[in-house]
Amino acid sequence: KPAMLSVDICDSMGVSLMQALPSLEPFIPNGRERRLIRVSVELPPLVPGRYSTTVWVGPHNTETFDAAPECVSFEVAQTPTPGRTYPHTADHGFLVPPSKATVEDVT
Repeated sequence: KPAMLSVDICDSMGVSLMQALPSLEPFIPNGRERRLIRVSVELPPLVPGRYSTTVWVGPHNTETFDAAPECVSFEVAQTPTPGRTYPHTADHGFLVPPSKATVEDVT
């Protein structure tokens, strides 16, 4: 069977924060030939901390061919919010999405 893959980005406790699916359809040919698969994941603006990736390969989400839990780790050292001087805390999440606000006078 052909397979697809997913990459989970996990927090320091191994809890999945997001999952990247390069394709919703199986795209990895079956067979025993060696293949190189390059995956690029655009990360959202993560708060400083240690993160890991878990890679999964299978033909469908109910069947696993292989999985590599926490196979790559990385650290985010700087806040994604320019000028922020106070630390981020886990109770307010791990992502800082772009946002805007406007103020209008109401008469």
